[in-house]
Amino acid sequence: KNHYPLTDLRDELSYKNLSEQIERFALSIYRPSSYVTSAEAKKRLADEKKQLRFNQADREHFLIGMIRVNFLKRLESSAHSLTETLGRAIGKIRDLLEKIDRYEQNLLLDERADILPDDDDDDEEFLINRARIPYHLRELDLPRWKEDLLKDEKTLEAVYERVRIITPERDGKLREIEAHIRDRVQHPTTDKDGRINRKLLVFTTFKDTAEYLYENLADLANELEINMAMVSGDITHTTFGANNFNAILTNFAPRAHGQPHSTDEIDLLIATDCISEGQNLQDCDTVLNYDIHWNPVRIIQRFGRIDRIGSRNQSVRMINYWPTKDMEVYLRLQSRVQARMALADATASGDDDPLNEDPSEQIQMELNFRDEQLERMREEVLDLDELSDGVVMSDFTLDY
Repeated sequence: KNHYPLTDLRDELSYKNLSEQIERFALSIYRPSSYVTSAEAKKRLADEKKQLRFNQADREHFLIGMIRVNFLKRLESSAHSLTETLGRAIGKIRDLLEKIDRYEQNLLLDERADILPDDDDDDEEFLINRARIPYHLRELDLPRWKEDLLKDEKTLEAVYERVRIITPERDGKLREIEAHIRDRVQHPTTDKDGRINRKLLVFTTFKDTAEYLYENLADLANELEINMAMVSGDITHTTFGANNFNAILTNFAPRAHGQPHSTDEIDLLIATDCISEGQNLQDCDTVLNYDIHWNPVRIIQRFGRIDRIGSRNQSVRMINYWPTKDMEVYLRLQSRVQARMALADATASGDDDPLNEDPSEQIQMELNFRDEQLERMREEVLDLDELSDGVVMSDFTLDY
């Protein structure tokens, strides 16, 4: 079943408008190579490009593409998640601006500050991008970079303020899942053994969203008298039993873990994709995808937690929350950036494909294939009985 809470219920924002703003983020903080002025730094870039056909400037360009996709996916996940990551990005820009200010003040105080030895602690502070090829601030056009950083700060703050107003009280998507949980508890299913089943497995891509849901669904869980838990890669929460990963999964699906059913179990489990593979949770018969993973196979892997051998359920269901009914807008915004990222990955390998002079053509074909899979997932009920956990992309090919 498909639902569109971002389109239908979040009146404060236009998904299309905000997505296009995110796509235009300059993010100058992540591209210091664009501000190189020293001959030495320019030579490093040129030498790396000549040797590898891919240099630090290219890495920065495609890193920005990845970050934009991350912003977009967080928008689809929850306003809270996007607010958190926007706040962190603004904080990084402000920290860098302060570093530049300290450097400029040192220059004013000491004319020799710009030529400190490399092993000096003060000199280390003014290195940028140390993970790859470090730049010293003296190698960059600081006035131009500062101007662009301030523009970025203003742009990000404007979006941050728009999204920040979506508090839990105004979050339509949160209201939607509350309605689903209430309906699930009030209208439970019955398995083949006549046992009442009101379990619900909720998946989200981001830990921020998982924690947000756990915190803001607590009152509803108390009202409905159900136990709730959350698992992520390094964080677990529960209202019942031991607060650790294995205990939570066992208390959510005791029969699947070889334990007898009890009158007190976990009925609502919120999880990230840390459990989308290799877990037996077939005591539950309903999966709700609070956000759509960009890879359709991951969605099927999530569903595979409950659609398993040994299930005593009459049927299994999957509920998907899509960000918009306009699939063309959704796919266009994602694919445009992801194509650039994939092209970067192909180019960075340094290997030529003798059968394809232009790697972008093959990359675009693969992305188009993924788009077709997502569209098919929304329109069709796929037969999963013949699919295993090792599902491959060809399992979703369209029949022409």
